[in-house]
Amino acid sequence: MQTIHDVEFQAHEAWERGDLQRAFYCFLAGAELDLPGCMTNLGYFYDAGLAMRADKSKAMYWYKRAYRLGSASAAANLAMLHRERRRFRLMCRCLYLSAALGDGDAQLDLGKCYLTGQGVSKSRQMAHRCFLRALKSHQITPAGRADAQKLLRRMR
Repeated sequence: MQTIHDVEFQAHEAWERGDLQRAFYCFLAGAELDLPGCMTNLGYFYDAGLAMRADKSKAMYWYKRAYRLGSASAAANLAMLHRERRRFRLMCRCLYLSAALGDGDAQLDLGKCYLTGQGVSKSRQMAHRCFLRALKSHQITPAGRADAQKLLRRMR
């Protein structure tokens, strides 16, 4: 008997094989079952134009639904959509939401916003705090960790 999570597994398998159409329909099926991972990936398919023409509005719709179910990566992806549209305050708000859900890379990006004053009031103190939080996160890429360390050294 299949579980609803098998749908997400099948979607990832299809994606890895390069069968983007099958992956898309599996993610869609999972999204309709309220699986946040499927919603986030479905949003990415729309965002990047995988298996179809890019549709940023549909990407935003699925990212928002996934975020509301607790997906930090969906909130971070929403931030990038806002950045593309030069909506920097909304970008920072989404980065903050993603960071609050534990995303260390979002915390790093938020720190960069404070450092430059993009979308928020410029604050070296807040940037420093964000970089430290990023380093404490268990959900940060090795490149993000290295970047946070480098930025903290520069601030000293």
